[in-house]
Amino acid sequence: MFVQPINFTSIVSKNAQVKAPSFKSYENHDGSPIPEIEQVKYHKTMEAEHHIQNGDYASAAKVKFEIADICRRQGKERDAYLLECGAKKLLSKVKPRI
Repeated sequence: MFVQPINFTSIVSKNAQVKAPSFKSYENHDGSPIPEIEQVKYHKTMEAEHHIQNGDYASAAKVKFEIADICRRQGKERDAYLLECGAKKLLSKVKPRI
């Protein structure tokens, strides 16, 4: 029996729009209000993604370092480390000005 592979485009219509993640999409969220600091981190993450899409890697790295600082103050060392690594990777894409 021959089965054709299913690719993503055959499942999802080409006109389907991908929604930005919302706070309601948190996996283990119980529906209670999202803490303000988490909202700040979320909006900064969206800001960093916007900068990346526009090729402004220096600004994106700056915002990621800001989020890492917030995480570190929350005691989330692993998250802070991962954000800093990502920010450094973005900085490596920045071309030096002469």
